[in-house]
Amino acid sequence: MHGIAFMEKEIKILVIDDDPFLQRLVEASLIKESFTMVFASSGEEGLEKALEIVPDLILLDVIMPGIDGFEVCRQIRNSKTLQHIPVIILTALDDRDSKIQGLEAGADDYIGKPFDKIEFKARVKTIIRLSRISKIEKLTELEAIIMEKDRIIEEQKKQIAQLLSHANQSA
Repeated sequence: MHGIAFMEKEIKILVIDDDPFLQRLVEASLIKESFTMVFASSGEEGLEKALEIVPDLILLDVIMPGIDGFEVCRQIRNSKTLQHIPVIILTALDDRDSKIQGLEAGADDYIGKPFDKIEFKARVKTIIRLSRISKIEKLTELEAIIMEKDRIIEEQKKQIAQLLSHANQSA
């Protein structure tokens, strides 16, 4: 029921990276997709903007002044408002330990810099698609639960009406 309108919603991507060059590179890589891009230059600013706009995807650098990307990712995963948002770590830290640390912090994917623009765009689109499918499945489950509860309420209303009718006839 909500699925079609839900799929047509504009896609907001929050890029949290202190490097203006990388921000422009990400924007240029995704420009043809007509995503709404929002940028933050620090972990603190990124968390504030994430809570403000609740994006569909967060692209997150690790090495930034203040809170690093791993901690930002952990805070996102601990936030009831943000925990469902997919996170792709996009960083120059391309060693095995950093990848494991990023995934353990809650990232959904990990892309090393420099990145291939075509592969990057494909990964972004895949993560967004999978996230949307998951949200639609959850909405469908909730709609089924609501319909069942509505059916039970209607059944109980009928039973109450019958009891009141029977009580009125007996009086």
